Amino acid sequence: MKNATGTALLIAIFSSIFCILVILCTSSFIPSIFAVEKIGLIYLYIRLIGVIPNTILTILSGYQRTLGNSRKMLNVRIFCLVVNAILDFLFIELGFGISGVALATVIVEILNMLILIHYCKGIVNLKYNKEIAKEEFKLIKYNIYERLFKRGSNFILNIIMSRIGHIQYATHLIVMQFLDILNNFLHGTGIGTQTMIGTAIGSEDKRRIKLTSKVVKRLNNKIIFITTLIIGISMFILLPFFLIENESLEIGYKLLIFVLLDCILSGYYYYYTSILRAMKEFKYISKLSLWISAFLKLILAFFFSRILEIYGIWLGFIISDIIMNILLNKRMKKFAGEEQLKINENIERNNV
Repeated sequence: MKNATGTALLIAIFSSIFCILVILCTSSFIPSIFAVEKIGLIYLYIRLIGVIPNTILTILSGYQRTLGNSRKMLNVRIFCLVVNAILDFLFIELGFGISGVALATVIVEILNMLILIHYCKGIVNLKYNKEIAKEEFKLIKYNIYERLFKRGSNFILNIIMSRIGHIQYATHLIVMQFLDILNNFLHGTGIGTQTMIGTAIGSEDKRRIKLTSKVVKRLNNKIIFITTLIIGISMFILLPFFLIENESLEIGYKLLIFVLLDCILSGYYYYYTSILRAMKEFKYISKLSLWISAFLKLILAFFFSRILEIYGIWLGFIISDIIMNILLNKRMKKFAGEEQLKINENIERNNV
């Protein structure tokens, strides 16, 4: 575990350095592509300082969760969230503007990293191991592809939305903050689901697998209902504080129904993908993400935006997410049946 985490840490750091260099070489085109002022580059350059600290804290926090320290990681995240909010307020009041917001985030990322380095002191070997690196890459390469497809499609989607109009685009960005909070939460529950299902499958105990599947399914349905309700109420109450202009507030409330639908679909997406990852179906998820995120979602967003503007883009989100969930569910049921047959064969072989 010490060697695997250290190797993963070094791979992630060098990958981050490569990404930073690519961004620096291409950043001059960003303002014209997104139709924004060049001051946005200052925010980008300051945020790049926090890329490596963010990379380190991501790897180490995952390691701590594996050791069973999820509550400790939650407390650290809450502490950093409070510090970030305080620094944002102070820097904006002092007149730093967008640079202050970026600087506050970087300071918090560095603080978070230092806390995690302290927690992991003595339990991580920061040494590159070639054999472990090969094994890790086999496990993570399809997850990397999936993330690249999603990030790439989001990049292009933002370009499409920036052409619709400043008010609609700004409203979309505010609305997406609520969904980002939800997705971070669902990502955490997905990791728990993946661990539970993977452990049950590894036990080859039919009764345990069946019981775990039932518990996870019931829990997921409750989580989807509660999170959708919370996001809906939060948006209804808080949108007037974020969207000051009447036009943007009206757009925000109209997008509420799309957000609620997306909350439900996101809940099932993380549920299906967590189970499939526990079954090591990384390749299938990666391929599906390529076709849905990198092609279907972009095509729907482009054409619907010409007719319904921002609402058309969100309609494209909903349609592509529905198709994604249908295919994931189908694959999950098919693979679960195949996995059960393997377990039955192993049990019979052991009995013999």
